[in-house]
Amino acid sequence: MGLIILFGIFFLGLIVGAPVAFAVGLAAVVTFLYEGLPLFVAFQRILSGISVFSLLAIPSWPQKLSATPDHSVMVLPHVLRRTQH
Repeated sequence: MGLIILFGIFFLGLIVGAPVAFAVGLAAVVTFLYEGLPLFVAFQRILSGISVFSLLAIPSWPQKLSATPDHSVMVLPHVLRRTQH
């Protein structure tokens, strides 16, 4: 059940337009509360994961695929249309 809550809150956050990092953090905290784990453990794991270099790429790649710097041309729909043919 905890896994369903984790992914449910994560995707709900993405649907309402929250940044990926906030959706991940909110989903983790809600799941920790549901499972009855102390929040101290959650924050300790979050802070220990900040130093992981690969996590820096998570917020940037959706932005690069979705629009140009001036947000005038959407790139992702064109990419998806080409992959469906």
